[in-house]
Amino acid sequence: MSKSSDVKYDFSEKAIKRKRTFPKGKVILLAVLIVLQLLCVLGIIFYKPTPQDVIDKYEVYVSPRDDGTLDIEYSFTWTPLDPDEPLTFVYLGIANPDYTVLDYSDNISRVEKYNDVYGECHVDLYFDRDYHKGETLEFDITINQGSMLCERDGDYFYEFVPGWFNSTPITSYAFYWRDDGSDISSNAEYSKDGWHIWDGYMDAGEYRMLSVSYDELDAPTVEYKPFYDGSVTNDLESDRIGFIVLFVTIIIILFIFEIFCFDTVVSYHRGRGFIYGYGHPMYIYGRPNRHYRRAQEKHMESHGAHSGSGYRSGHSGCACACACACACAGGGRAGCSQKDTYKARKTNE
Repeated sequence: MSKSSDVKYDFSEKAIKRKRTFPKGKVILLAVLIVLQLLCVLGIIFYKPTPQDVIDKYEVYVSPRDDGTLDIEYSFTWTPLDPDEPLTFVYLGIANPDYTVLDYSDNISRVEKYNDVYGECHVDLYFDRDYHKGETLEFDITINQGSMLCERDGDYFYEFVPGWFNSTPITSYAFYWRDDGSDISSNAEYSKDGWHIWDGYMDAGEYRMLSVSYDELDAPTVEYKPFYDGSVTNDLESDRIGFIVLFVTIIIILFIFEIFCFDTVVSYHRGRGFIYGYGHPMYIYGRPNRHYRRAQEKHMESHGAHSGSGYRSGHSGCACACACACACAGGGRAGCSQKDTYKARKTNE
């Protein structure tokens, strides 16, 4: 008998429990991963993108002329919020290229028009100096806007959307349309002191449609084209959605790591290594027990198993082991896969 065969192994449950090592590192890692997940969830709940600026007050005054054009005064109270980028200019969307700049405030150093072949129009307003975080700037510009009056079935009307801001929330807005005493109707919220008035507040990417109708006007009209809002978007909400997608991805990745850590901890507490068969534990410290294997092979031989059918016998044994594992430790499926792999390796050696 070889020397190795004289070595006595203590496979009692008490000895195995004594030698097993508590997976302290995995427990700590699992706790850290859970904390990180909670932080991600809190980030998703409370994250709110900060705009570069806020418009404290946005007012528009529209006064129709007899020729159908509109005198439009835009007035802003604007506060920059970004500490790294001062406010040097803003651009204001215009309804169409048929306009003339009439006047603007003294703190605007110059005005530049921009009209492209796709119909996008705006004016760039450059200020006399840089305005930094915490400063509040009041400025205004007045234009005469043409090609706005439409006619349909004898009804004369205007549809006008004052410039909106995709990245800047508006704390307070008020849009005024002068009532000259003629027969006029509108979708305004109320009328006061000779004005039709729309007011409230708007988030980034919101706009208001001003619809005003007249019974009859002696002025040139243009073909009606419905307002297309394809360029209207809430950039702040888009940033938030991107942030949520990123954090959800991180949560999923952390969850995958948690599964492995949790499996280790559960294996320790449930004693997956204490599944017995033929008088021996099937696994010791997570590895197949060779004494169990030998006892299993002897049992197969004593019941008439043929030497040439080792792999098939191993598969049958796996089914029995899985049944036992299901009853003892709840890990039958994984145990069956591990035992199948081990038997195939042993047969091929």
